[in-house]
Amino acid sequence: MQDIVKTKYAAYPWYRPPPPSIDDPGENKIDLFEGSCQGSTGSTYNLKFQYVRRTNEKNETTWMITTFCSCPAWRWQKTRAEHRTCKHIATHINRHHEMIRITANQEFFGGETYTPAPRAKPAKSKVKVKVTPTKKIAKKSTVTKATKPSVVPPPSIHVTLAQKWDKKKDPTNYYMSEKLDGMRCLWDGKKLMSRNGKEIFAPQELLQQLPPLALDGELFLGRGQFQHCMKIVRTQCPSAQDWKKITYMVFDAPTVQGPLKQRLEQAKLAIERVGRTQAPRDFPDEYRCPITLNVMVDPCLAADGHSYEREAIQRWFLTHGTSPMTNKRLDSTNVVPNHALRNAIARLTPEVPPLSSTEREPKNTWIKILDQQICQGPDHVVLELKSVLAKGGEGVMLKHPTNHYKQGRTWDLMKVKQFHDDEAEIIGYKDGTGKNEGKVGSLQCRNKEGKEFYVGSGLDEHLRDHPPRIGTFITYRYQEKTLNGIPRFPTFVRLYESE
Repeated sequence: MQDIVKTKYAAYPWYRPPPPSIDDPGENKIDLFEGSCQGSTGSTYNLKFQYVRRTNEKNETTWMITTFCSCPAWRWQKTRAEHRTCKHIATHINRHHEMIRITANQEFFGGETYTPAPRAKPAKSKVKVKVTPTKKIAKKSTVTKATKPSVVPPPSIHVTLAQKWDKKKDPTNYYMSEKLDGMRCLWDGKKLMSRNGKEIFAPQELLQQLPPLALDGELFLGRGQFQHCMKIVRTQCPSAQDWKKITYMVFDAPTVQGPLKQRLEQAKLAIERVGRTQAPRDFPDEYRCPITLNVMVDPCLAADGHSYEREAIQRWFLTHGTSPMTNKRLDSTNVVPNHALRNAIARLTPEVPPLSSTEREPKNTWIKILDQQICQGPDHVVLELKSVLAKGGEGVMLKHPTNHYKQGRTWDLMKVKQFHDDEAEIIGYKDGTGKNEGKVGSLQCRNKEGKEFYVGSGLDEHLRDHPPRIGTFITYRYQEKTLNGIPRFPTFVRLYESE
């Protein structure tokens, strides 16, 4: 390792002579370099390089270089610090030398090399299996568990994604609410997740305020506080004091069948019940209402033979004539009390004194149902958008009133936003990847305030093949600016023509 450091890194300004002998007592860490760099979104990240003394399972000891970066990509890697890297570190050092550093560190600990080895072929079985010609047997996967790549499993519930509002679509009678400038967050009944399925680590005392019912919402710190919110949310060591500043704004319940009004009512009911009946989380499923997933207080038997919470099943029958469990049409929507089940639940539930008027207030302070209003038409959308923007908001959301929850991008959910236009000078280019490989991927620009950023969205094939020359000014559109003054989501509009 020291030979690699001496031959490959000696030309770098942060390099220092090799550390003392392994046997010499003293510090196990020696600082080499400490500085900062700017990310692609304008955020500033801290960099730190160190010599560290490490011992592996073979009881071998050596000095190695470890790098640290405060960006989320480095912090979220599920491996030891000596094996971690990110694009900021690789850019600051050199991608080739960074590969050498990671490979040497991994080989020392007996791990995989930086370049993944080819998958091992499974050994062929010596036992011959007789196959009847008339039967077809499906081929089993030839990838063993040891060779399967470790990937984050996709979320069982995929969030609804919005389309941009087309003025040709009449929004009358749609539910309308403010578009929050926060982080999309899904609660599956056990853990918080981002829209991509990554777990969000919130303090346990706040997670205990969430119901067993799945919820869709947004972690919201306040208008214009998007970056501060993301900084709090992305840490794997959550601070209860910081998290209490965030509000979980709920605007849907994905697993509840029915129109939006009913889904929101069930979400509100489930949230209000948290903390009232302190039932253990390991109650039998038979004691939980299939609609709310909470332990039942007033169980009733419906015509389909299943028991439900009285209030929940009555709300269901207001808009349905079918069974929530089988989805088959019922001959009757009448329900009768299930006294036997109620007595069984009462024997397992500790006695709780009657709630006072003050105790009936919601126990949770960080979960709220987002306010909705009925849209009266396109003019109403424009007026609401102006009102939201005047308050420093981001835009307006429109949601279909009667359709069920749909996963993925759909016209049942539409967003209405206002963009800003500005001009910037082209100062460079960034190579494209994927389908744009060999072309210009984005234009490196500098605006009037001297802020540099990349504009890639909006470029057609002709501009990618024949980009404007450096020094040309373009008009771009963006939603808002970060705290550092960098435009968010810039989109190319046209070449700027001075008047």
